[in-house]
Amino acid sequence: GALGDDTLIDRQNEVQGMLRDWLADQGQEALRSMPSELRATSDLAEQLVEQLKRLGRLTEALPLMRQRLAGAKMTHGENSKESLACMHMLGELHHLRWVCKDGDAYNELSLALPLLSESLRGRRELFGSMDLNTLSTADKLAQVYYDMGDLESAQALAEEAVAGFTKLLGNDHLYLLTAKQNLGQILRELTLLDKALPLHVEAYHGKQRAFGPD
Repeated sequence: GALGDDTLIDRQNEVQGMLRDWLADQGQEALRSMPSELRATSDLAEQLVEQLKRLGRLTEALPLMRQRLAGAKMTHGENSKESLACMHMLGELHHLRWVCKDGDAYNELSLALPLLSESLRGRRELFGSMDLNTLSTADKLAQVYYDMGDLESAQALAEEAVAGFTKLLGNDHLYLLTAKQNLGQILRELTLLDKALPLHVEAYHGKQRAFGPD
């Protein structure tokens, strides 16, 4: 008989997932075939890390990102925008491994912390505090501090991110709504419920406007 709509959608999703995995495998094969001096600085490596991250294949993404960071430092310099972007991404991957309970959980946070701290310091120097790159790193570092239990450090960085995103992007941008949600969570843990609740409400209604009630 004919497939029901739900079954058809499930099968389509399954096939799409298999195709994404196949593309990631092919990308890794193509990268391995490159000369080692080109591998670390190849755009393919960056695209592959993003693809593996989306697929949740973080263990495979990490060594590629470490190579990418080493290549960026060698080619562009320690404090270049490319190196700082790689530090941010490597720190984000370690944090994601903690979130997914993939690897040595708390150790992942201790690996993420210096990478994101260094990226934030460098981005503040290079771009200034009122810059999307800087603010994105501040927001991510706030999450790491929150997960480590350092709520005061998390609050300061999350407030910086919310203020900056508000000024640069306006009230309904997804970056801002997510940052408000993160700050609300931190304030709730600090039992500052009168400050936390409005942020959660604003984030909720903003995401409803962006994506609809579902």
